[in-house]
Amino acid sequence: MSTEVAVVLAIVFTVIFTMGFSVFFGAPYVPTRRKWASDALKMAKIKTSDVVVDLGSGDGMIIKLVAGYGAKAIGYEINPILFLFSRVRTIKYRKQVRVKLKNYWQENLPTETTIVYIFGLERDSEKLEKYLQAQVKQVRAKRLKVITFGFSLLNLKPIKSAGGAKLYRV
Repeated sequence: MSTEVAVVLAIVFTVIFTMGFSVFFGAPYVPTRRKWASDALKMAKIKTSDVVVDLGSGDGMIIKLVAGYGAKAIGYEINPILFLFSRVRTIKYRKQVRVKLKNYWQENLPTETTIVYIFGLERDSEKLEKYLQAQVKQVRAKRLKVITFGFSLLNLKPIKSAGGAKLYRV
């Protein structure tokens, strides 16, 4: 096998492995339209004092939009390729944005968290609700605003909705 073929196979294997790997731990990467993301974030009425955590931050669009509001943003991403893309995409906002190459299911939310954003799957709804209930006890905010996109928290009633997004209080 030639060197060129070996390099191409290695790249293909790496992309398939990293993209496929993340599906087992969360939602697949599906970029959200900028307008839909903006509408979802507007529901939460983000202030400069907020700290927004994006669970499964993908390409970094949400955390970049949050930084545009003047708030701090933290993204958790398990896919190394998307993590790197997100870091590059948000470099202009490095004082407001942090991106972590971590599986959020195994992490506690930062204590300063006030808003959580997640694009997820219905299959993870109950697990996510339990995760958020446990996390709200560890953050300084008495209640968290939670924005879901593309799915609902089955045991909670949203306080607002816009398009595919819903806003909850946990």
